[in-house]
This record gives sequence, C-alpha cells and structure tokens, in this order.
Amino acid sequence: MGALILSGRYLAYSMSHKLKYTLYSLLILATSAIYFTLAYIGFADMNINIDDVTKLSDTVIEIGVTNRKSGKYSSKVCYFRLSSIDQTLGVYRATKNYTDILNSVRSGSAVTVYYQPNTSENINIDVLQLDYRDGTLYEYEEYEKKGIALIIIGLIAGIGTVIGAAFYYKKFALLR
Repeated sequence: MGALILSGRYLAYSMSHKLKYTLYSLLILATSAIYFTLAYIGFADMNINIDDVTKLSDTVIEIGVTNRKSGKYSSKVCYFRLSSIDQTLGVYRATKNYTDILNSVRSGSAVTVYYQPNTSENINIDVLQLDYRDGTLYEYEEYEKKGIALIIIGLIAGIGTVIGAAFYYKKFALLR
C-alpha cells in the first residue's frame, strides 16, 4: 500500500513537473517571438526610402510638446498640426529635447514634412524628416536611430532568452 501511495505521489509530481516544463517552454517561445518581432520592426523601419514616403509642404497651425500614449506607456513628443491634413504629426527624440524645433517653427510657419500616413487616432510619429526654411530640424538619420535601437534590443533580448532557455532545458534534463 505504501509503495502505491509513493508511486502516486511520484506520478503527481511528474505530471505537474511536465506541465510546468510545457508552460515554461511556451512562455520562452512567446517571449523570444516578441523580441525577434521587435528586431524585425526595427529592421523594416530602417529600410524606408525617403523618396517613397509622403512629402508635404504646408503651414503649421499648432505646435508644442505633449505626451503620446502607446499602450500603458507614454513618451514626450513634439507634435504639430498642418493646415491641409487632419492627422497630428510628431517627432520623438530619446533625449526629449525639442528646443531647436520649438524655437524655430511657430504657428503660421511653412514646413516640409516627409512622413508615412497612418489611420491611428494617436500622434503619428512616423515623420522621417522635418525641413524648415533652408535647414533640416529633424533628419532621417534620427528616425533611423529608433529602428537601430529596436534591432539591438530585440536581438539582445531574443538571443538572451534563447540562451536562458538552453540553460533551463539543460537543468531540466539533469533533474530527470
């Protein structure tokens, strides 16, 4: 009878251990997929030709700095509204320093914007370049840096997750 109880406990332990192993495997797979998707999005953002996006020369009717919500996070962006489109455009800088734009561009100023239109109600930060008078206030290279950051974060985290999974599976194999 004692052996039956002991084998029943082992079976319950073994079953819960296998379930835990399966759940961890699915979690690791999903996490890796998310990280590698981030890297892919960054790569796709870097492969945009500025000649293939919408170029609009227009008058600024409003400009300022506000928080742009994305999911549960928000980030400070410089936004502007143009007279001929309903969408609010904006630029994002990791430094959150927009003084050069705000000191140059005012309501009524004429600007040229290179951007990718989207249907979101949120501020469209897919602005690749912002030109004012004879200069460029926000360059395409700044936009590309966001893509590079996504690639680096996605690849490092994705590879780290895969390495962590390898160690986990090696440890699990030793426990069998």
